[in-house]
Amino acid sequence: MIDIYMDAFTPCLLDRETNEFVDTTYSIIDKSEIPCLTKKGFLMEWNSWFIKRKEIYQLNLKDDDNIQGLIALEKRSAEMAVHINLMESAPHNQGKNKKYLGVGGHLFAIAIEQSIQLGFDGFIYFEAKNMELIKHYHESFGAELIGIGHPYRMVLDEVKSKILLEKYTLLRRG
Repeated sequence: MIDIYMDAFTPCLLDRETNEFVDTTYSIIDKSEIPCLTKKGFLMEWNSWFIKRKEIYQLNLKDDDNIQGLIALEKRSAEMAVHINLMESAPHNQGKNKKYLGVGGHLFAIAIEQSIQLGFDGFIYFEAKNMELIKHYHESFGAELIGIGHPYRMVLDEVKSKILLEKYTLLRRG
């Protein structure tokens, strides 16, 4: 389930303290780091057997290894899409006093980028946590509720995905 708000659409992360943009990179997380995520304050079950079988990507600042956000993706060839299994901003990027704005959008952009690389033209789908988030995702970037397979399942088609992706600068590390 996805429980992350789109606080800003920024090409890079926006440091709330300095009001400056900070370049980012993303990469597949080293599986040995997954058990340590809870100690770092992450609340989602990144160490579950189900999630560990997915590709988990981390969002970092360009010159820093501290994780800014995580996303677990699954290639779904039958649906010709990428499924977002789980997504979470780092603890310091949550709540009213978050350090950086734009993490949620960057994580969605990573999913779209992977969908394009897999030949799915940016098509992604995910399950929102509640009706409030369904409305938020629809209004923020045009995700549509389909409710098939899960009552809160949403999709982002190829056109809307590419519009969202154009707002972000993605640099894959490694």
